[in-house]
Amino acid sequence: MKYQFSTPLSYNLNKLGFKPSVIDYWVRLFAPSFSIERVFARVKDIRQEAHNVKTIFFKPNFNFKNFKAGQHILVTFTINGRNITRTYSPTDHSRQIYSITVKDAHPHETQNGFFLSSALNQALQVGDLIEISQPFGEITWDNIPTSEQYIFCAGGVGITPFYSLLNDPKSLTKKINLLYWVNKSEETCYRSEFDKMKILNPQFNFQIFALDEKTNLSQKPNHDHFKSTNLHKAVVIACGPQGFIQSILNLTSPHNVQFLAESIVNKKQPSTEEVFHHLHYNGQTYSISNQQTILEALEMHGLHPKHGCRMGICKSCTCTKVKGLTENLLSGEQSIEDQDEIQICVSRSQSDIEIKNL
Repeated sequence: MKYQFSTPLSYNLNKLGFKPSVIDYWVRLFAPSFSIERVFARVKDIRQEAHNVKTIFFKPNFNFKNFKAGQHILVTFTINGRNITRTYSPTDHSRQIYSITVKDAHPHETQNGFFLSSALNQALQVGDLIEISQPFGEITWDNIPTSEQYIFCAGGVGITPFYSLLNDPKSLTKKINLLYWVNKSEETCYRSEFDKMKILNPQFNFQIFALDEKTNLSQKPNHDHFKSTNLHKAVVIACGPQGFIQSILNLTSPHNVQFLAESIVNKKQPSTEEVFHHLHYNGQTYSISNQQTILEALEMHGLHPKHGCRMGICKSCTCTKVKGLTENLLSGEQSIEDQDEIQICVSRSQSDIEIKNL
């Protein structure tokens, strides 16, 4: 049976009979951010970005590698003795400094995946240590289809991956229209930065739509908001809550667009402690965490399974689960039967599993 390890160093230590986790424990008593294979990051600065929104600047240890604008990381923070993990879109500020933006959510939102964001917003301080994953995700300038124009549609804190992409020098030569929907104008992030980007790239334009809180994000987009854009043969990328993305898809699909999407609504937070399982896929065996979706776990191992919306709508990531137990993080339903079809973007392992492409 062949196993893949995250770094050659950890592989060699295992061969010699040394457990990296044991070495990490003793060394971190003196150097808390050190790890042989895990990625820890020190908080360097915290900036108030907008009402109830903060930007956290951090510096990872030497294990963090190969980040590309538009990718995601998993951030883990210990709250009341329990590790909580959520996906964020960082921005690269050079010199190994990155940032994420977190919102102090309303109480009803903390029940839908935003609990960690509120905790980071309220409790995190300069000097604190967080654990992050290696970067993953396909919506980068290297992977986005070539087009005469790009239309970025952001709902709420779904603005963060677009901010990352727009900070990439590759964006300076592209025609980009940013459409940004927020509940209230004071929740708008990066307005001054977008003004500066418009000076650097005359082909960049942005519009902000702030509507009353009685209308949720999924109901806000309408045809009038797209009047300033030419949808024909454009690449449309949407990021925000599921309902918001579905609205953008419904509005743009009749116009022969190429549509990409990233959902910022996290799936149900697993209530169990973190456990690692074996995943058998394409003749290889990988170690994966039950705190991640199967898609995220495969991407962290450098694989690129077929997928689309990343939120359980398009079903393009559907695979056959040959054996094992998985849980759908949207519905909470368990897949017990062998040879069952599962969507790996919204499923996590609950035992050792084997999957294959359809």
